[in-house]
Amino acid sequence: MKNELVTYQWNKENITLTPDDVKKYISTDEKVTDKEVFMFMKLCQAQKLNPFVKEAYLIKYGTKPAQMVVGINTFLKRAEQNKNFDGMETTDSGNIKDGTYQATTKVYRKNLKHPIVVTVDYSEYVGTDSAGNINFMWRTKPKTMTKKVSILQGLRESFPSELGDLYEEVELQQQAEPIDITPEQKKTEIDEDKKLRKEADYVKESREKENKIEKTPADKPTGKKVYPMSPNQRRVMEKNNVPIPENCSYAQAKKLIADSIAKDKKKLSRGDGKSPLIPPPEEE
Repeated sequence: MKNELVTYQWNKENITLTPDDVKKYISTDEKVTDKEVFMFMKLCQAQKLNPFVKEAYLIKYGTKPAQMVVGINTFLKRAEQNKNFDGMETTDSGNIKDGTYQATTKVYRKNLKHPIVVTVDYSEYVGTDSAGNINFMWRTKPKTMTKKVSILQGLRESFPSELGDLYEEVELQQQAEPIDITPEQKKTEIDEDKKLRKEADYVKESREKENKIEKTPADKPTGKKVYPMSPNQRRVMEKNNVPIPENCSYAQAKKLIADSIAKDKKKLSRGDGKSPLIPPPEEE
């Protein structure tokens, strides 16, 4: 392996790669194995990449297998050189804090009717160190890094012959995946607590809204089971500005709607786009 070398043409120049060159000048760690060096040299030869101008790198993290990566400029140059490349665009949405941020890249080819679309989630590709902590670039420029991954994947899917086996370092920076050590029982309790809090907030908000409306005396206790007003009754009353008292019952809502119809002698909207409520005929 020590004396093996590869030669190939790059931009009309002859490139010669030796194992010593790779270990001393190209790899980030001289402890790369002979097999890793050999695979790197062969891939550079097959893809016509020049590592001496930083088109390709051999990166090794500790005892993990070495990874061959290329710069984003290599992706952009090869896309531009393809006669079918017709431009691209990248958009984003969501936010970093709640983990919903994502970037979408559309790549257009002249020989395809529709663009190739790739969406990348920040949470899926955020780079970490060996302890699972977010690394410097992803911590300081998370949106830029997410968009970069989106562009790389979009170009690779659009031009598989030129870029199919190539990856950029930003796509391979997940050195450790943080492990969720929360017990399953605790997770269930947390989820249930969130659900109850959400329901309590909804009830509180509804009551505060109802308290702003003039209240009508509640029905007197009859000893019978009291049913709450139905969603349909609430929709009709809200649509027609009929005051809704606190803890309004089904019977009370029914009476308020009937009184409103009799008072105004007009058709009330159902609030659902269907035919209006018709006032009952006057008793003889």
